[in-house]
Amino acid sequence: MSSYSTTCSFIASSTDSPPLILYSITAYLLTPVSKMLRNIQAYIANHGTVSIADLGMHFHADRHTLTPMLSKLIRKGRIRQLPMSVKCAGCTCCDLSSLELYVWIDKGGDVKG
Repeated sequence: MSSYSTTCSFIASSTDSPPLILYSITAYLLTPVSKMLRNIQAYIANHGTVSIADLGMHFHADRHTLTPMLSKLIRKGRIRQLPMSVKCAGCTCCDLSSLELYVWIDKGGDVKG
């Protein structure tokens, strides 16, 4: 029996303290996400205005991974998404993710960058 299945069966069959075990697992799984969210916030604060393509290259993540985190920062009032620019007439060079911009909002509500 592998250690993974042993751990899972222990968690499933244990009646002593499942909430503590589940809390530990949940806290462990959430730590990387919250750390990445803080890193994204710091990156945008330092740069002022960034595209989702810049964030993707810097954090080695795709837009589907970044979008929920950016949405959370928008809800908290830390950043704002700028209106999408219109591509040049006949332009086929620009990637749409390079046109999706986010800007840092200072504590006073002023836009930085």
